[in-house]
This record gives sequence, C-alpha cells and structure tokens, in this order.
Amino acid sequence: MEGIVELMKKNNKGVSKVEVILVMILILLMGLAVFTLVVSSSDTYKNVIDEKENLSNLRIATSYIDNKIKQSDEQSSIYIKNNPINGEASIVIVQRVDNENYETWIYLSDKMLKEAYIKQDQEFTDDMSFDIASIEEFLPSIKDDIMEITISGNKASDTFSKRYLKINLKSNEG
Repeated sequence: MEGIVELMKKNNKGVSKVEVILVMILILLMGLAVFTLVVSSSDTYKNVIDEKENLSNLRIATSYIDNKIKQSDEQSSIYIKNNPINGEASIVIVQRVDNENYETWIYLSDKMLKEAYIKQDQEFTDDMSFDIASIEEFLPSIKDDIMEITISGNKASDTFSKRYLKINLKSNEG
C-alpha cells in the first residue's frame, strides 16, 4: 500500500507540471487571439475613417464648385482653360470688381482641388492658391451651355467614388 501512495505522489507532481504548462500555453494562445483581434479591428477602423474622409472630400469639392459657379454665373464669365501650373483643364470665372477684371481659377494640382483669385491676364503659381479638397481627378468641360464636371475620389480606397456635376450655364447663353 505504501508503494501505491508513493506512486500517487510522483504522479501528482508530474500532473502539476503538465497542468502548469497547458495553462501557460492556453494563456499564450488567448493573448495571441486578443492581439490579432486588436490589430484587425484597428485596420478596419482606419479603413472606415479613410472612406468617410474620401466621401467628405468629394462632397466638399462638388458643393464648392456648384456654389462658386452658380453665384458667379454672368454673361460670358465662365469658361474652361488649361492652367499654367500643369496644363490640365481648369474652370475660369471672370468677375468685374472696381472696374478691373479678376479671374478665379479652379484646378487640380498634386491631387488637391485648388482655387486662385488673380487679376485677369496675371500669371499665377501654385503658391497663390488655396486648397479646397483632396481629390484624384478633376475633368471639367462645357458643351451647349452645360458645364459637365467629373470629380474622382481616392483610388486607393475600397470604395473609389466619382461625382458628376451638370450645371446649366446662363453665362454662355445668348
């Protein structure tokens, strides 16, 4: 009987070490699972924030252009011209202030929609403008007194978005 008791004591010590090792492995696996969950959640959160920012920039750009054109729509005052910064198509709005003509240039440069307000026929640089919104593509055109504008958001985002504006111009009628 004494032999059985000694055998049980030896087995209990062995079982305790195995149990401790199994518990440590279980804690390690739980820690790894929590870490993986946190990392994947943060990536998802970052993607959601990027998408909201992309859509917000598109809304800002379309609203800004729509309002700017509608408030400045006078006879022969809005046209499309290639800008001197990068040679891409830009919207030019001419306004008369204090007996002088001024131009508002709305254009895309370095993935930023920008506006520059200068005297007519004055050369301008990118430093003279201010940023409106971060976008990828800006394609304005005028056909039959209708301005059509395509604005594209961030192509790197999961939901690459485009916005289309069609504005009936009063300025080019007549």
